[in-house]
Amino acid sequence: MAMFGYFATFYVVLLMVETWFAFRPYIVEQARKRKGLLGAAYRVLTLGSYDLSEEALRYDRKWIFWLAIAGIPGAHGLHGYVGFVFGSLKAREWWSSDLMPVVFLFSAIISGVALLIVLYVVSCKLRKVPIDLACLKGLAYTVWAFIMVALVLEGLEFANIVYKAREGVETILEYVTGPLLIPYFVLQFAVGAILPLLLLSYMIWRGTTGKALIAGVMLSAFLVLLSVFMMRWNVVIGGQEISKTGRGLLEYQMHVFGREGLLIAALLVAAPVVMLWGVTRLFPPWEEKAA
Repeated sequence: MAMFGYFATFYVVLLMVETWFAFRPYIVEQARKRKGLLGAAYRVLTLGSYDLSEEALRYDRKWIFWLAIAGIPGAHGLHGYVGFVFGSLKAREWWSSDLMPVVFLFSAIISGVALLIVLYVVSCKLRKVPIDLACLKGLAYTVWAFIMVALVLEGLEFANIVYKAREGVETILEYVTGPLLIPYFVLQFAVGAILPLLLLSYMIWRGTTGKALIAGVMLSAFLVLLSVFMMRWNVVIGGQEISKTGRGLLEYQMHVFGREGLLIAALLVAAPVVMLWGVTRLFPPWEEKAA
């Protein structure tokens, strides 16, 4: 798991540097204009670089381009490594799958785009600005395409476990047709993947636009996020509900308090949202406010 820390640290630092280059003109503008504590904070963030000449901005754009290029394998390594950790645990048949890294990677892609849809629509509503339907439709096409890939991969993963029929597969079949029937087949596949796929396919076929497009894409995005959450839950928690001997089932008891309790989990989910709100106050990404 030490490698995960390296991947995560590298990716966070890369995003911070890329954000600094992208917002450097705005930081310099605010450092020159604002006074007091906030002005001092912006002056610190300039890192002593106040040059906004065309040559300097062209240099910034080159850095942004190459950092974005480096971010692609960085993101693949971060999300794929999580699946690699689970897939390499041969002691649990539910986790031991060669497709696990790819499944985690594609689920990260569709959940990222789905979350982007939700954030975009909500931010437009809060700011009372019109939603760019062409942009929203492009994001919907991306989710629609990657849902099909993720659905096939997750289906192949389960089929591969059943086909290999290694020791403990009987317990897995008992598990997915019993306690995991609703979370796995109904919520993860039917409601979270197949339903948004059909909904998006129908809207694309009909050429839906306007408020119906916004509502349909938002609903599909929420369902995709539910599917990815259930996939993570079924993998992490589901694997622990199968005994290590593979000859029986256990029951997961959720705690409210404690290091792995519900309260801490809720705080960890809320923390990025609060952080995003704070960052957008310092570096507004909207064109009408940015430099």
